[in-house]
Amino acid sequence: MSADPSSSSLELSNADLFGPLQALVVDDLPLVRRLLREMLRHLGVTAPIFEAPDGLEAWTIIQQSSPDLIICDVNMSRMDGMQLLQTLRASPRHRHIPFLLITGEISEDLVSAALSSDLDGYLMKPFRLSTLENRLRTILLPMHLRRFHAQAPRQPSSTPDHQPAPFIPEQD
Repeated sequence: MSADPSSSSLELSNADLFGPLQALVVDDLPLVRRLLREMLRHLGVTAPIFEAPDGLEAWTIIQQSSPDLIICDVNMSRMDGMQLLQTLRASPRHRHIPFLLITGEISEDLVSAALSSDLDGYLMKPFRLSTLENRLRTILLPMHLRRFHAQAPRQPSSTPDHQPAPFIPEQD
């Protein structure tokens, strides 16, 4: 990992960003779930990857395992992807989990519903591994940096807490 935690996401290795990631893949097609699982493994995910054929089973897994990321199809029986997203965002315990929606179709209604439900990102099927990697980096890097900063020891400040530090312009 780069010494500067605010540096570009390209400097953070896949092992650092994706390795410990517990993912949940939700799609009614076993082939799509398998392909997504293989793509995640190729990106460096070493932690468990959970799978569910619909939103209802996914919700059970979320309550039991609290994954770090959900990749979910839109159209499924019993509970679709949008219903799962709305259920997730209504849960104080799980609302923080990043949610990537995948779909073969896009409509104004879907976009409107997704935006009002605080969707983290979406991908149109079919997509390439590089597209998935870029989208996941966009979603996960801010989360990773927040954890990094939360775990970093605070440096003692030479200025009292109630006074802002003086502004010093950068020199060229």
